[in-house]
Amino acid sequence: MVFRLEKSFGLKFDNDFWSRVPQGEVVEPAPWWSCNRFVRKSSNPKWRYERRVPVVTAGDIHAAVCAMLTEKGMAVPPDSWPRVRGVLADVTGHAVDEITAQSRLFDDLGFA
Repeated sequence: MVFRLEKSFGLKFDNDFWSRVPQGEVVEPAPWWSCNRFVRKSSNPKWRYERRVPVVTAGDIHAAVCAMLTEKGMAVPPDSWPRVRGVLADVTGHAVDEITAQSRLFDDLGFA
């Protein structure tokens, strides 16, 4: 995805791009039969397994792109949000109209 964003904005992003995106996560109990890369043994004594899903939204990606552009001394283009939505649509296979600033990459868009 980062390569496509770079291509769309004509800019080489730094290696710390993902560190600019909020790193929160949702933790919830998970059944033992769940085979998901976000499921692991729980540290909570009430749960055997837990699911830890990163909470990153399309709006967070857009904000990180805009911050990078500003730091590089480039103006943020007026169509920056449609460009980010287009890249996310290409990567996830969802329609552009389905992607909002609140769309969560992992839970809503199936980002892998």
